[in-house]
Amino acid sequence: MDAPGRTEAEFLALDAQFHLSLAEASGNQVITATMAGLRSAIEAYARAGVARLGSWAETSARLRLEHREIVACIRAADPAAARRTVQAHIAGYYAETRLTARPGDPDLVGAPLPDLT
Repeated sequence: MDAPGRTEAEFLALDAQFHLSLAEASGNQVITATMAGLRSAIEAYARAGVARLGSWAETSARLRLEHREIVACIRAADPAAARRTVQAHIAGYYAETRLTARPGDPDLVGAPLPDLT
């Protein structure tokens, strides 16, 4: 994601892969299968939100920093901090893009994340 010249679509595909890799690293096959199944839906809502951002450069830099923070929590073997950091990361992008759920869609903001430990 740090490579210069990445398009928004390339970045967001890598972002979805990052999140899938986290699920795979958990060793929980249910979480992995769920994330794999949701991958294209997640990429679609993330792409839809790009047009609503004030600055893609600022947002993508923040997302990369948050990814590093997530990995640091995992390396520190702090699942509670990792869970909070992932939740803030996902909810932050959702809020920043001002995407709203349609009737019947799950509300991701404020929804608890599963315990991956």
